[in-house]
Amino acid sequence: MPLSQRLVPLYLKATVFTSHQQPFGEFERLDVSHPCGTHMRLVPGHGAALTDLQFHNRRVLDGYESPEALIANQWAKSAFLFPFPNRLRDGLFHWQGKTYQFPVKASAGQNAIHGFSRNKPFGLTQVHLAPDYAVIICTHKYRRQHKFFPFSFDVEVRYTLRPDSLLVSMTSTNKGRSPMPFGIGWHPYFTVADSANETSMQLPPCRRVEVDSRMLPTGIKTPYDTFLQLRIFDYGLSQMDA
Repeated sequence: MPLSQRLVPLYLKATVFTSHQQPFGEFERLDVSHPCGTHMRLVPGHGAALTDLQFHNRRVLDGYESPEALIANQWAKSAFLFPFPNRLRDGLFHWQGKTYQFPVKASAGQNAIHGFSRNKPFGLTQVHLAPDYAVIICTHKYRRQHKFFPFSFDVEVRYTLRPDSLLVSMTSTNKGRSPMPFGIGWHPYFTVADSANETSMQLPPCRRVEVDSRMLPTGIKTPYDTFLQLRIFDYGLSQMDA
């Protein structure tokens, strides 16, 4: 057999994404992998939470390693935050002439924090595997379950994994008949090298949101361009302290 014919099936096997599901406590965990050493693990049934992410056998995400840690949800690692990220002062928000009271947390300065999405069940609605990328879509349907947020909406989370990158996108659809206030965010914790001066970072143009002593936004936003170019992470920390 010619050498080229012997190499073709080996090449295909070496470049395809694969996935499988396995129990993770009371949930199911979806593992998506590529033979180059890139893989991700997520738990759709508990907030569509990403629990592990590696590129070329190097771990880049600090996630929950056990079902118990995921349920405890300390620090809200990789949680999707809706219908609002960050905090509401005293748990209150006003919308179209009405006032709504969210539960507050003493540990968050007697504010409501990060909405109510962190433990919500998502359905696994699509797993698409291709030779050079994988797309995972999870969907949550909310239908006025909480009196303090009497609206209806769907949230779709889309993970697009490639051998060298992960793209996370979120879409919300208002399923009611009236306008709905809504915000969403993602709360990942990334790993770094053993010391800050061994880790580099680059960011697109963005703005820094200033907060007060209760970690509430003041409304002031300032340009943040420290990492427009790839820089050692320790440089960014020294700039913030300056």
